[in-house]
Amino acid sequence: EEEKKSALSEEDLEYLKSLRFNVNVFLPGIRSLEGIDDEAFEHMKKDEEMVRNASLHLWDEVIPGLTSEIRDGNLHTVPHDGRSLTELIHQRGINCRYLGRLATLARLEEDKDRQQND
Repeated sequence: EEEKKSALSEEDLEYLKSLRFNVNVFLPGIRSLEGIDDEAFEHMKKDEEMVRNASLHLWDEVIPGLTSEIRDGNLHTVPHDGRSLTELIHQRGINCRYLGRLATLARLEEDKDRQQND
């Protein structure tokens, strides 16, 4: 592990640090720090923006891309049970909370196929 870290440049290390998300940013009951600690407040606002951007990227790019890959047969194996589906989406950085989005997109793809075949 230390060898891998030492092979990275300072720029790479800074980039890796920037990828960490504040997982508590949207927890209910979090008090606003506005007017109390302006630096922490600004940091929290940046954290919120990063999480929103990541979520939008998953919603608009990653999940539809996975749906297309499955539909086009570009995967080595199509998930055949819950475990293999969970492993596949986690490999793509998709949390199980997005299964509804994946199901909706899959249904839309099936509807397109039906319309083309009619």
